[in-house]
Amino acid sequence: MQKHKVSNTFPPQFSLVNRFWRYILDREGSSKDTVWASLSNNFLSSISDLLKHCTFQVTAGEVPLSEISLKTMESRLVPNLFFAGEVLDVDGVT
Repeated sequence: MQKHKVSNTFPPQFSLVNRFWRYILDREGSSKDTVWASLSNNFLSSISDLLKHCTFQVTAGEVPLSEISLKTMESRLVPNLFFAGEVLDVDGVT
C-alpha cells in the first residue's frame, strides 16, 4: 500500500465512500499524486483528528415523533411500517 496513491486507496477499516475520502484529502491539502509512503506523521494525525471530530447537521424530516414508537421506530398509524432516523422531524448537531 505504500506505493499506492492516497487518492485511490484508503485503509479498509475506515469504510469510507471514495468521494468523502477525496474530500478529506483535499481539505488537508494532499495532492492527488501523493503516495502513502510520503505522508508525514503530522499529516496522518491531522486526518485522524478530522475523522474523529467531524460534526454533521441533522435536518428535520417530515414524520412527527408523536407518530412513531421511539423504542421500535414503528409507525403508530400504520402497523409494520418502520422509519429510519433521517425521515423524522428532528434538528440538531451531532
